[in-house]
Amino acid sequence: MAAAGRLVVPEGAILALEDVTESPYRVDRMLTSLRLGGYLARAAGLVFGGFDRCLPGADGRTVDEVIEERTRDLGVPVLAGAPFGHGVRNDAFVLGSPARIARDELLFY
Repeated sequence: MAAAGRLVVPEGAILALEDVTESPYRVDRMLTSLRLGGYLARAAGLVFGGFDRCLPGADGRTVDEVIEERTRDLGVPVLAGAPFGHGVRNDAFVLGSPARIARDELLFY
């Protein structure tokens, strides 16, 4: 489970996630572990960056589908495809900076 109980997600945080070369079933497992551990329940929103070179599985399921399935009922804003990760576009942002999700973008203040 998510860092064996050592992960800390501050109440009200916007959680930023990205990965590279992971199969959709592994991303599914990671998100499910975060949910079951109660980590996603503490977040005010989720922002997913690039999932580069994460090819669809043998069943054709994509990482985008996994993200949508695992987050649709959380009741918080979810933004996918943000410009950070291991891809060509990797915009910098300050971790811990005040932010909010609005109109399909992450806004910092």
